Amino acid sequence: MRFIIIVLITFLLSFTAYGCSCGGPETFCETLDFQPIEYITVKAVMLDAVDHGMDVKIISLYNGELPMDTIRVWGDNGILCRVYTDRFEIKDTIIMKLYTINEIFDEFNGIGEKVGDYELSICGLHYLWVRDNKVLGKITAQTQEMELDQFEELMSNEKLSEVCIETNEEEEETDTEIEQETDIVETDSFYDILLYPNPVGEKLSIRSNEKISDIQIYNSLGQNVYSQKDIRNNELGINFNEFKQGLYFVELVNSSKKLVTKKIYKK
Repeated sequence: MRFIIIVLITFLLSFTAYGCSCGGPETFCETLDFQPIEYITVKAVMLDAVDHGMDVKIISLYNGELPMDTIRVWGDNGILCRVYTDRFEIKDTIIMKLYTINEIFDEFNGIGEKVGDYELSICGLHYLWVRDNKVLGKITAQTQEMELDQFEELMSNEKLSEVCIETNEEEEETDTEIEQETDIVETDSFYDILLYPNPVGEKLSIRSNEKISDIQIYNSLGQNVYSQKDIRNNELGINFNEFKQGLYFVELVNSSKKLVTKKIYKK
C-alpha cells in the first residue's frame, strides 16, 4: 500500500496533474524524506510576485544544483497540488523544498510556467519562515522555532531527520495523554491554541493567546476549501455546515509568521 501511495504522489508531482491526492507529513523534517524524486532545498528571499508564483533570490542551497541565483517558483492557481504563494510577501525569507517542473500541461497551468522553473508542493510541509535569525514553522513534531545557525548545521550534516525521529516518538506519547484527558485538540508549544470540538459538526471554534493573522483549510485531497486573511483576532468561528464529512487540515499563521497545522474531522 505504501509503495502505491508513493508512486501516485510521484506521478502527481512529475506531471502537475489536476487536483491533489496526497496529504503528506505535517513536519518539514519528515517531508525532506517523504517523496523519492529529485528536489532542491533552499533558503531564499522573495523578490516579486508573478501571477500564481514568485521570483526568489537564493541565499543558501542545502542540496542539489542550481545554475543561477534567481529562480521562479510556482504555486497553486486554484487547481494544482501546491502552496498558494500569495501568503508570502516581498522581502520574506523562506526555506523551501522545491521540485523542478519537467513538463507543462496547458489545460492545467500553462500561464507563465516554463520547463526548468520550480514548484512548491502541498503534499507535506514544504516551507518554513526565517525571521530575526530564527527558523519558524513545524520543523519537527515538537519544534516550531530554532536558531538559524542550529538549523543550518543540522541541514549541512544531514542530521535533521534524526531529530525528527526523536521528537515524533515524544509527540506520540504526549498525544496519547491528551486524548485520554480531553476531546479538545491543543497544539504544541508553538503557541497556545485550541480547536474544538473535534470531530466538528456545525461550527469550529478557534482560540489562541496570540492574534491569528491567516487561516487556510485543506481537505484530504490537498484542495484549499477555506481561506481568510488579515484576521488579527485571538478567537474566531468557522461555519462547517457546508463541509463534507472527512479529514481536514487547518493551517494557522500568526502575525510573527509562525505557522501550525492541525487535523480536524468533520462528522
